[in-house]
Amino acid sequence: MAVLTVVAVTPSCSKDEYCVEGLDIGTTYRVTVLEPANANSQYAVQTSNGPDFGVGMYISDSYTCGAGFDFVAGSTFLLRPVAREDLMACYGRIGYVSDVQEVQLVQRMDGLTSSAGDVLIRPEYKIQKGACSGIWELGFTSSHSDSPLKTPVPGAYPPVLMVRTFLSDATTDLQSCLLLDSKLTASSSCSDYFVVKLEKT
Repeated sequence: MAVLTVVAVTPSCSKDEYCVEGLDIGTTYRVTVLEPANANSQYAVQTSNGPDFGVGMYISDSYTCGAGFDFVAGSTFLLRPVAREDLMACYGRIGYVSDVQEVQLVQRMDGLTSSAGDVLIRPEYKIQKGACSGIWELGFTSSHSDSPLKTPVPGAYPPVLMVRTFLSDATTDLQSCLLLDSKLTASSSCSDYFVVKLEKT
């Protein structure tokens, strides 16, 4: 079992409320990966300075792990929020995830702030896929204007994006990790964004 946190911060939220409404402690949610978040997406995207799905940050394909590294369209796993974390005057959620078979929690969390002011708490996981091993992080960001449980509509901004980052172990042969179009060899790390759907089970 791994731990996953969902946090988004708006300037007006207080410590008495969750920053992203619609996810309840103790409720299990299904996360369905719909497609990679890139310039070819069927969902609304601004491309003046690079792909931006309405969350205030630009998504570059310069760091991709390669199509099919772990999540492909139709991938699903379960998320169950079990606690909340006070961060920068807002509460995010900490939850257990299942059905992600390759990862094990490492018990470390890093706070990252995007240009939109969203805060993602990303627990670190160990990942082992054959001879490829390293550290794997997963996080979510919300557009703020929509409930995270709203169904994504083609042509509109998706309510939630998921980001996954992988950092290879120093002893890993990178060739065992590489996929088509992978940028992993440039920095021994890679990241991909995905449009996802969250729903109660």
